[in-house]
Amino acid sequence: MLTRQRIFVYEFITGGGLLQEPTAPQGSLRAEGAAMLAAVTHDLGQLPHVEVVTRLDHRLARDLLLDCQIELATSPTTEHEEFCATAASADWTLVIAPEFDSILHDRASAVLAAGGKLLGAQPEYIQRASDKIDTAQALLAAGIPTPLTLPLNGDLAPLANNHHGYVVKPRDGAGSLQVSIHRTLATARECNPPQRYCIQPWVPGVPCSVLLLCSPTALVSLKATEQHLASDGTLAYLGGTLPLAVERDHRARQLAENAARALGQPGGFIGVDLLLSADGKQDMVIEVNPRLTTSYVGLRCLTEDNLAQQLLAVMNGEAATVAWLDHQLRFDACGHTTQACRHAP
Repeated sequence: MLTRQRIFVYEFITGGGLLQEPTAPQGSLRAEGAAMLAAVTHDLGQLPHVEVVTRLDHRLARDLLLDCQIELATSPTTEHEEFCATAASADWTLVIAPEFDSILHDRASAVLAAGGKLLGAQPEYIQRASDKIDTAQALLAAGIPTPLTLPLNGDLAPLANNHHGYVVKPRDGAGSLQVSIHRTLATARECNPPQRYCIQPWVPGVPCSVLLLCSPTALVSLKATEQHLASDGTLAYLGGTLPLAVERDHRARQLAENAARALGQPGGFIGVDLLLSADGKQDMVIEVNPRLTTSYVGLRCLTEDNLAQQLLAVMNGEAATVAWLDHQLRFDACGHTTQACRHAP
């Protein structure tokens, strides 16, 4: 007989993390956060032995209709304390939050400090993956190809004369926020404050992502997804298409699995962003995201299996297998698909 489990799904942007701001959250992070929250709470809620609870910024309660237990976050002075209390009452806590300003790391640490259990990566893994320079160094040390990543306020001589240009991004950024493309090092250096940013050479290739289900004893990669990124110089995430051709899918998943392991012992959902070259000889890992990523909203529609259930199986030391449907699917960052989704919402 299965023991009933209480699972707390917390998404920072929609869950009260920005209550101190005068207006309700808006923009891409809210849209992607809401899409992930709706999808994963629905999938977990379909399991007969699972009770799902989440927290919502009270200003969004009418906008986000979720089929689970909802606690309203109303005060910035008590939000963190209430978050910890909910985490302490749950069997598992899944934290979905951006890496910048140590938000994801601090929330994961708070779950453990409250006596809760993470359905995700441990704080030390999050800390390493959240720093793009540390991530690049760990990948290179493991022999995994990745662009040279340097602090913007450091010696940039090794990057000189790259005719493709340069990408500047926050060292702990998330969601393509404050990412910019530059033709020269001189213009790249104008980003302020430079100590917050890192710089990489622009690398040609097809941008892809792989979402993995991880535990100390198992690692299961899901279908690789081609990413749609804005062409206006911001590289804003617009959604994706999946699956890739079989050979490219295999390359992407193998590289992602190696990258996830290179940073330590992964746990929960881990997303890996990468670039696939035309000939397969210059594939590169770009980032490791130690959390659920927006690709989940598309992946769940390409299978009749419940991906949240598969994660629980992996975290409980059980085998997980996913059977994929034989069709192509396109989705946007808000979770809307062009192929009929077999799972609501």
